Amino acid sequence: MPSAYFVAALKCPACGTTSPADESTELVTPLADSGFWTVGESDPDFTWRAIRVHYPVLREPAAGEPIQLLATWTCPACGSVGWARITFEDTVISAIAAVPLDVPTVSAAHAIDEDVAQSYERLTGEQLFPGGDIHIEFRARLLAALTQGGVSGHAASSSA
Repeated sequence: MPSAYFVAALKCPACGTTSPADESTELVTPLADSGFWTVGESDPDFTWRAIRVHYPVLREPAAGEPIQLLATWTCPACGSVGWARITFEDTVISAIAAVPLDVPTVSAAHAIDEDVAQSYERLTGEQLFPGGDIHIEFRARLLAALTQGGVSGHAASSSA
């Protein structure tokens, strides 16, 4: 499947290093066929309809609400995997920022990368995709697990 990169300088929650704004963060998206996408850029495929095809839906956006997508990224300095929030206003990227996987972040977001499966299983003890389909109540179960103290700023402890 063709893919592109969202690029931004992201501060690693594990080592504190700020990444370069390039593909070294591995912030990959299937929303565009190729290229490097940063704040201020636009693509006709950056719509809610396209996002919901490629990413598990956390909640539907309200009319006129900027769309928040959560995706994993890798720190090029230490190899830790963290989360980034990509915010779209219409089809324009309005922000890309490193964020923790916590209750406020997940509550505000509309869609999330399938990479959440590892964190979901660790936090809930359940598979996110039992039988190949996404767990029907995954948002509520993820939020409940995060509320119970399972807060994790990383997608996985480390890939290094």
